[in-house]
Amino acid sequence: MMQRFHACFVIGMAIILVLANTTFSQTSETEGILRGTLIDQKTSRPLSGVSVTITGPLKPADFESLYRSLETFDFASAALSGVDGTLSTIIANWRKSAREMVSDRNGTVVLRGVPAGDYLVCVSRKGYFERFSSPADRTVFGRIVHVIGRQTTDLRIPMVAGASVGGRLRNFDSSSGEVSAHVINYLYGIPILVPQATSKGGGDYKLENLPPGEYLIGATGFPHVYFPSATDAHQAIPVVIQGGESLSRIDIDAKAARAVTISGRFSAPSGAIDTGYRVIPKDPNAWVPFSAVTRRSDTVPNADQFTIPGVGPGSYDFYAVKRPRADAPLIYGHIPVEVNTADLKNLFVQVQPRVAAPGVVTFNGNAVVRGNDSSSSSRANAPTGTLQAASDGTFKISLDVVLATTHIQVALEPDDGARRLPVYRNVGRGLQAAVASGAFVIPEVPGGRFRARVDILELPDAYVADIRQGGVSVYDAGITITERAPESLEVQINTDGNRIEGLARIEGLPAPPGMLVVLAPPPSRRQNRALYKVTFTGSDGRFVFRGVPPGEFKLFAWNAIPIGAYKNDVFLTRFESSGKTVRVPQDTTVTVPVNIVQSYFAP
Repeated sequence: MMQRFHACFVIGMAIILVLANTTFSQTSETEGILRGTLIDQKTSRPLSGVSVTITGPLKPADFESLYRSLETFDFASAALSGVDGTLSTIIANWRKSAREMVSDRNGTVVLRGVPAGDYLVCVSRKGYFERFSSPADRTVFGRIVHVIGRQTTDLRIPMVAGASVGGRLRNFDSSSGEVSAHVINYLYGIPILVPQATSKGGGDYKLENLPPGEYLIGATGFPHVYFPSATDAHQAIPVVIQGGESLSRIDIDAKAARAVTISGRFSAPSGAIDTGYRVIPKDPNAWVPFSAVTRRSDTVPNADQFTIPGVGPGSYDFYAVKRPRADAPLIYGHIPVEVNTADLKNLFVQVQPRVAAPGVVTFNGNAVVRGNDSSSSSRANAPTGTLQAASDGTFKISLDVVLATTHIQVALEPDDGARRLPVYRNVGRGLQAAVASGAFVIPEVPGGRFRARVDILELPDAYVADIRQGGVSVYDAGITITERAPESLEVQINTDGNRIEGLARIEGLPAPPGMLVVLAPPPSRRQNRALYKVTFTGSDGRFVFRGVPPGEFKLFAWNAIPIGAYKNDVFLTRFESSGKTVRVPQDTTVTVPVNIVQSYFAP
């Protein structure tokens, strides 16, 4: 099974006690001892010099916070730009309360005075990776250890050496640049191939220091080709790494690859700077790395022309990308193209300026009340459940005469091929230009299809009831941004959300902490990514959802899946029969089985 994050692991497996007479004379009632032994799985010899870091104690809400950070982290762009996108680094940036030790010559680490609770445990040594003995041991983050006060938790942590994969590129142009081992990740519900190791191509290649997992081996070029000879990554054969092996003859053959040239011209503001083109498959479930969509034009006689060679057959969104001036954000124009066996000529792309998207927020059907409602007199006169905009740009809401400050974040998420473009992933993060009337403006939105995402912080029972534009609901359908100023959005928020409590089980037993539980909308509404809710099991296998609107949903639970995969309809369909249907508010207590995922690349 592919191991998406190989630098950080969450440990939860007991071993035989080595020291039987451990004393707790200096350990409080709420503290325990965490003791681990790091070994080479192949030789059973102890491993010294392994860095072991624990982060915690963590509650389900902490796992939710970390998971939100992971869902919005652009692993593909990080890999291309050389940014450290390993889980251990992300956790370190997310929460600083960690303790670290290094294993001694006996492969042992001992951490004393560890407060009782659940912990993430990261292990790291150059050239080595943890090897999980059972898929059920893993969570999205790795494994979890539960520390009990006045007790010793012993861990046996097997590790394996990194593997290598090598082969030859056949029937490639001599300019073929690189070969990469890809894993799969998801952003906004679409799969993206993320390179984990890269080697120079051009003939023979060798990828080294790969952790256990499942990979697609692909050669850059236009089009990209994947082992053994597929231009569609879905037709590629995954390479499975157990740890420490050296695989050879993983040859990639481009003999069957076919490609054409597309050419034409664009219209953009005078003086705009050319920053390239993007050729993005229309199929939202295509397995594509970012390197496959980023293109440059061949030399052309005129500045407003383009010629893009090496485009394989298929349906695409073709983007022209410009910058009006050196300090300005990128602007785009795009058209659909159908590529068959002949070159496409005389295409025309109109690059459009960015526009502002206005909107307004209402609470429980009431318009926003003006002013900072902090005095007792204003609280007494304010309608229950209405929203007040404070002078600092935050909002205050009066609920049953109890005033609480909350932040509302409104963003537009791309809902077309632009989901694969990093710039589109950062449109309007955070509420912009909040005014006393409750209005907001998301500035500089590029053209395309979008969905509104609303994050309501510090009000766990609130939910988005609807989003409307021009008197029509666009919550499920989304909106289209053109060069014209869009009509105002109305974000309707209610504060009477329901609560669902449940128990997740593995083989009839309560699930360990940190298992992912997802509340998904019915199939007819799954295109609306805002309707999904995520939580994690606690130490007793229980979970809680709050702020659930009335309606029908389906519960799913997993040990470990690619980050954000649950928002992909094809992925979710694989587990449809094991989901648990709930009707809110009728069903408030439920039990759901945990799905153990063996392969990320399964059809």
